[in-house]
Amino acid sequence: MANIKETIGLAVISLLFSLFTWALISSYIEEYDLLSMEPASGIVTEKTGTKSLFKPPAYHVRVLLPNGKESPYLHRVSKKQLNAISVGDRVEGYSAHSADFSTIRDIFYDSLFYFFGIIILGFIAFCCLVAFVFSIPGIERLEKKTPSKRKKKRKRKKRNKSREQVERSGWRIAWSVIFIFLLFLTPAAINTVRKLWPFGKTEKHAMIVDTNSYVTYRRHEDSSYELTISFLDHAGNHIRVIKDVTNHTYQQYNIGDILPITYRNANPYDIFVPGTSIWDIYYAVLTAEAFVYMVIIAVTVFVGWAYWTGGRKKKA
Repeated sequence: MANIKETIGLAVISLLFSLFTWALISSYIEEYDLLSMEPASGIVTEKTGTKSLFKPPAYHVRVLLPNGKESPYLHRVSKKQLNAISVGDRVEGYSAHSADFSTIRDIFYDSLFYFFGIIILGFIAFCCLVAFVFSIPGIERLEKKTPSKRKKKRKRKKRNKSREQVERSGWRIAWSVIFIFLLFLTPAAINTVRKLWPFGKTEKHAMIVDTNSYVTYRRHEDSSYELTISFLDHAGNHIRVIKDVTNHTYQQYNIGDILPITYRNANPYDIFVPGTSIWDIYYAVLTAEAFVYMVIIAVTVFVGWAYWTGGRKKKA
């Protein structure tokens, strides 16, 4: 009876995760009809950078759509593309109909969540399905009765595996996870170093040409506050950047005000707002993104401490 319940449970879980995977695939196909997309181009009407609180800048353009209307959305491009094109030039992308346009970077970044979810849910569904198949009484008995070299080798390996080898494998997995964590943390770390680095920067007064705020009280979603600024860099180029700021900074400025900034000479889109106050730090720390970074740092420090203390005990 217990085996039957276990088999039914695995069947239900396999079906459930399979449905989740299919729902995510269906949602992705519905939102991004890649099969219907064809190469297209849009005429650039605006070049804009975006700069978040924690990460280096991203680069965007606004274009005239194939139907002749201006796109309501910004489209991602590379830094090299942004520097190479001018207003009036064409940027290549893909379009499913005349009122739609996406660059290859739009498709890539917008698809990351879906790809990640589909891979994870699909992998879980596959594992549950395999476990379900081998939990079926007839197949389970057949698998136990069938002597095979592979099963014998597996048993021999389990017997020969020492505690030290198991521990070493565990540390390899732990450090692999930490490596992935650090890759995720790297952009924020680079941005912090650049913000604190005092050399190679220019101070400037930028005009605030637009403001935008999105306030939410959902537990796992951050409110956003944006100031769109415009200025001329040291080379005389017109730079337009949508800068994420804290609520404290946002409340101090309106359209038409002057915002003091500094930018890196190597990249005028990489701007910083000087004079960070305690309230700015407070509001920044309260964001979900900052919480994720702090968890990653805490886990990394803990694993490093555990590895170091474990090594010292072995030497003693």
